[in-house]
Parts: sequence; structure tokens; C-alpha cells
Amino acid sequence: DQSGALLAVVPSATTLLGRIIIGPYPYLAAAVAGRVAVSNGVPSAALSHPAVAFAVPFRTSSGLRVLSGGFDVSQTPLGAYMSHLVVIPGHRVFLIDATGTVIASSGPAPRPGETLRQVDRSLATLVATHAAGSYAAPQGRQSFFSADVDGTPWRIVVAVPDAQLYSSLDGPAKWLTWAAVGLLALAGLVIIWLVAGLLGGRARLAVLNGEL
Repeated sequence: DQSGALLAVVPSATTLLGRIIIGPYPYLAAAVAGRVAVSNGVPSAALSHPAVAFAVPFRTSSGLRVLSGGFDVSQTPLGAYMSHLVVIPGHRVFLIDATGTVIASSGPAPRPGETLRQVDRSLATLVATHAAGSYAAPQGRQSFFSADVDGTPWRIVVAVPDAQLYSSLDGPAKWLTWAAVGLLALAGLVIIWLVAGLLGGRARLAVLNGEL
């Protein structure tokens, strides 16, 4: 309600009813103040496991009310989406909150409270100040990109091996590209040679006609 007290909880947790919980949950405090809010990773009040939550305020004849729900992101379609966001082999995708806690990833479901710094300290350090770049990782040189998720305190981070990212430039495709360029250049030279020969033949023919 407008004081932050729980009126109903699903799954049922009767011991929580009437308790004011906006203190531990800033996103609920924001909703009680009248703003739609999305949380960082938080422990679920009902299930005691990591979750992310939304809170939506609305008006009733009895005053302001807030509807809030929480999800384990790795168990939602977003969790599957993380695994298919990038097709480059060896990619890693992380959805992190403002504290750096991993909400979901393209790999196994994150452990409760697991942070990006615990998974990859160098990547976490760079993401804190850079939107994109590259760095030396234990598994080889990596390139990364990160972006804020509008309307949330979340950020998505993508890291891929440089060996895979640039493989098309260093493998057979590189030589096929240069072969195509070479063939086009050769074809251009042949066309120029043919046109030059045609123009030369017309010039000689004009000279002959003048002599006759």
C-alpha cells in the first residue's frame, strides 16, 4: 500500500503480510513515490532466491497501491535469448545490474550474488569505464561491447574472441576476397585494352580513308 506494507504475497508467505519492506527494496520505495521502477538483482522476499523485479504504482479508491513481481531471469525466455544473441563461436553475453551482479548469462545460470568481476575481472574493470574495446583474457584476445538497457539499471555486455571475430579476414575468405579484387582488376585491364584497341583501329581506318 502507500505506506509500503505488504497486502498480499504470492507464493503465500503470511508472515510477511503487513510488513513494511520498502527499506531493503529501493525500487519499491520508488514505486510508492509514484514511479515505475525496475530493480537490480535482489533476493526474493517470498522465495529467498536472486531475482529481478518490477514495481508499478496505480491509484484505487483506497489510495495508492503498488503491483510488484519478481523473476529469476535465467528461467524466463530472456535467459534463452542470451544464449542466441550472438552467433560468433566462443561468445559470452552477460546481463548485469548497476552493482555488477550477473542477472543472466549465455552460459550456466549465475550463482546467487555472482558478479561480473568474479567471472572476468579484466572485463568488469573495462566495462565500468568503456562501452567497447579489447583486452587480453586468459582464453585469448577478446573484443567487447556493452550498452545500457533503457528503463532499467541493467547493462548488457558481449565479449567475443578476436580469433573468431576476425577469422573471415585471416582465413580463406581473405584470399577469396583478394582473388575477386584481382579478377575485377584484370577484367578492367582487359576492357581498357579492348577499348584502346578499338579506338586505335578506328583511328587507323580514318587515316586510310583520308589517304584514299
